[in-house]
This record gives sequence, C-alpha cells and structure tokens, in this order.
Amino acid sequence: MTDDSRIERSANVPQTEAAADPDNLRTAYEQLCSSYRAIDDFRAKLLGFLPLVTDGGLILLTGRSADMREEFFRPVGLFGLAVTAGLLAYEMFGIRKCHALVRAGQDLECALGLPVAGDPDHHGAGQFLRRPQSLLGVVNEPFAAATIYPAVLAAWTYLALYRVPGGLAARVSGTLFVAGFVLILVYDQLLKHDVIDEWARQFKNWRKRLLASL
Repeated sequence: MTDDSRIERSANVPQTEAAADPDNLRTAYEQLCSSYRAIDDFRAKLLGFLPLVTDGGLILLTGRSADMREEFFRPVGLFGLAVTAGLLAYEMFGIRKCHALVRAGQDLECALGLPVAGDPDHHGAGQFLRRPQSLLGVVNEPFAAATIYPAVLAAWTYLALYRVPGGLAARVSGTLFVAGFVLILVYDQLLKHDVIDEWARQFKNWRKRLLASL
C-alpha cells in the first residue's frame, strides 16, 4: 500500500461526534502508539532471543555428544519444535495485530489533521501514514520473522531426525525452512490486501449460521 493510497483511505473515514473532540483523538492516538510500541518491542526481543537460545541448546547437545546419549536428541528436538511452533503462532497473530494498529493509527493521524512540513493544508503526516513499508521493497518485520522462525524450526527438526538414516533430516529440515519462509510472506501479503480479515468475517458468519441451525 503506497503513501498516497493510505492517505486517501484515511481521508475517506467518516467523522463521528467523538472524533470532533481533539482531546479524545489525541488520547486514543497516544494509547494506540503505546500498544504498537509494546507489541513491536516484544516481537523484536523475541526474534533476537530465540536464535540465541536455539544455538546455545544445539551447541550444548551436539558439542558434548560423547557425554550425551543420542537417543535424547529426538525428544529434545520435538520439544524445541513444539515450543518454536507455538511462538511462531503468537508471532503471526502479532503481525496481524500490528497491521490493524497501523491502519487505526493512519485513520487517527488523518483525523488529527497532522500537517506535512511545508504544506500545512495537506493532512498526511505521522509515523503510521509516513512509515517506510520495507527496505528495497522486500525487507521488513515479517521478512525477518520469515527467516528466523523457519530456520529455528528446521534446526530442531534436524536434531529430532538426527538418527534417521538416509539423509532424511537434511531434506525435511530444508523443506520446512522453505515452506515456512514462503508461508509467512504470503500471510503478510494477504493481510495487506485484507484477505485474512475477509476470510475471518466469512468464517464468523458461517459459524453463526451453523450454531443457529443446531
């Protein structure tokens, strides 16, 4: 979504009586910024912490293979795989929440009438409306998640399948990394185009109809 399209979408948001009060808008905007920073900070710390813990655990296990019995590799690998999968699910939900907060922030910035420097009549300033979408059109927060989480999942998978003959561990780990990388990037694009939200609305309506028919 380009800067112009974000400004146009925000400008078309209907104004309510509550929105006419600048103090209410400013308070809501400050709370939204705090929520966004908290989620973004936690995600960044988790992205940095997870690989360090994984590397430390793998080095501890494989570096002392003479002392550590290899039959422990599989349960430890499966445990690491389950924990990482849970953290990935939380990260994907965090990506969706950040998308929603960014859009809400864009609407509030437009309603607050934050002017662009040198053009006081143009309402389009603010950290959400003017935030860079990516580096070189590719690198952003979901791209980092799409790199780190599948890599960690692949590492634990390799450990769990370490004793399986025939090179199965390397093949499964490589496939898992590629599949996870593509899945997270596609998920991010679907969010940007409101496809996930539309699917969620359709599922909610289907569940209501199902419960009503029981």
